Amino acid sequence: MRRKGDIKLLVLLLFYCLVNSALSQNLSSSYLESLGYEELLTEFDSHDGDSINQEAIARTYLERARAENDTIKMARGYDRLARIFHPEKNVKFADSIIELTNNLKNKTYPALGYIIKGYHYNVRNDIVNSTNNLYKAYDKSVENDNVPQQLFILHLLIINQSKWGDKTKALALQEKRHSILMSPNYIKSLRESTRSGAHIDLNQLFIHDQILSYGNYFICHYNLNNVDSTEFYFNKLKSKISSYHWVGLSKYLEFLQEAEVELQFLKENYYQTKILAKLMLKEKIDSISPESKLNLYQLLGSSEFKLNNKDEGIGYLKKADSLIDSGEVLIEPRHRDIFLTFNSYYEEKNDLKGQISSLNKLIELDSLLAVYHQHFEPNLVREIDMSILINKKEALIKSLNDVNFRTKRTSYWILFFLILTLGLLIYYFHRQKVYKSRFNKLINEKKPLNQGESQKYTYEISTTIINSIIEKLHQFEKDKSFLNHDVSLHSLSSLFETNPNYLSRVINARIGKNFSQYINDLRIDYAISNLLNDSKLRKYTIKAIAEECGYKNSESFSKAFYKRNGIYPSYYIKQLEKSQGATNQGD
Repeated sequence: MRRKGDIKLLVLLLFYCLVNSALSQNLSSSYLESLGYEELLTEFDSHDGDSINQEAIARTYLERARAENDTIKMARGYDRLARIFHPEKNVKFADSIIELTNNLKNKTYPALGYIIKGYHYNVRNDIVNSTNNLYKAYDKSVENDNVPQQLFILHLLIINQSKWGDKTKALALQEKRHSILMSPNYIKSLRESTRSGAHIDLNQLFIHDQILSYGNYFICHYNLNNVDSTEFYFNKLKSKISSYHWVGLSKYLEFLQEAEVELQFLKENYYQTKILAKLMLKEKIDSISPESKLNLYQLLGSSEFKLNNKDEGIGYLKKADSLIDSGEVLIEPRHRDIFLTFNSYYEEKNDLKGQISSLNKLIELDSLLAVYHQHFEPNLVREIDMSILINKKEALIKSLNDVNFRTKRTSYWILFFLILTLGLLIYYFHRQKVYKSRFNKLINEKKPLNQGESQKYTYEISTTIINSIIEKLHQFEKDKSFLNHDVSLHSLSSLFETNPNYLSRVINARIGKNFSQYINDLRIDYAISNLLNDSKLRKYTIKAIAEECGYKNSESFSKAFYKRNGIYPSYYIKQLEKSQGATNQGD
């Protein structure tokens, strides 16, 4: 079942950084230049979720620190930048922190650089690089006597150990961590590790650390199937959260609600598990993470199986599996039960294809387990022998082939599929030809977005207002403010100090497009140009590229890109890589 291994890692990283930074809040270059260092950090935190403003604040902080040649402040600037982008970019900023401070004796740096790298490698499911960086961070935090930092690193190591290693060792590590937390000098260590300009409620921070500790105990005992201890620490966690009123409270309340579902399942109260899981999905479906959704679907499906409602249970488990297939959730050891259940269900139904599909996923997961388990437990031999699964899969494939061979109408089906395949190939090559033509047209056109002024008129609007709006639109495009995820007609008209009707009419008159088309075309032209000129950007996932170009998700980006150009961004990137490769070979 779910090893709730993180209690929201991102929230925890924020908490750790608060110990070594400040709690924080808005913008304009002249306004930012007027703020002091501490005020900039406060401003940064108050814009949580607004990456455009946060980047402007962080770069203002960083440039000022560079001008003053202040190494620690430069590290703080990179530290802030490393919190707002996708993992690959954040890791590069963390490298800058390490390079700057690696030879310094400082409470926070370079350990925080290694922590950030460890966290983001964890997000990418690169457990080996994650733990290696966390061990480096731990050594630095011990060297510089930063106890709160050590606790945070231990927490992340407990997560990885709990997921991929020996769960008894994870509990022992948590015992060590808790003893440090509850030592008489811990509050003093918190105070000493907090930057002098930070304004932090140390009592609430200490309660937060206890919540984290009781959450770890809950996770460890849950993974070891210790029912009484799991319930004991659930009650401890519940009590501690009731006295907490600081940052991230809503996330901890969600964690507690989900933990109760897990506790009921562990206690074999399957009907109660169903009720609580369905209730949480109904109330929080739009706010909880994909990981929590998967966990609840897995608990629901497993409970239905325990209650002998197998068809209903398989439906919930398929929903869980679809989240893994979509890439929203990285595959983990706790998902193994899903595939084992699929395998037994399809075996019972004599569904050979279903069995082969579930065995493929078991083999994929066990390949990861073999690597990561060896990383955590180098002296232990993996108990699961993958050769058994592979042999079983090959036997099933042979059985499936035998069944097909004995079927009387096999030849007709083969003929049908050959014709269908031929049709699909013809369609595919025709589509590729069309896409290639569209790609060449896109590469060769290179036309600017705004091709002169439209001859439409904007009656009832003064020339002064029109010229003001046009000037501000030029600046808006120049500043690339259209990359802001939340830009809208109303927000832009407010920024321009005009009304939405005037702005909309001027855009229509000037460009011949409505506001939505205007923003989309700016973003897509930005994507086309940057993908063409930046080979590193082409290595990003479509989701990361979409976010860079102002879209909230990859679907809306791909749809807008196709609507404008007749090809998908993935195809455009693939052709660019091909043409770049051909150019390099020619050179």
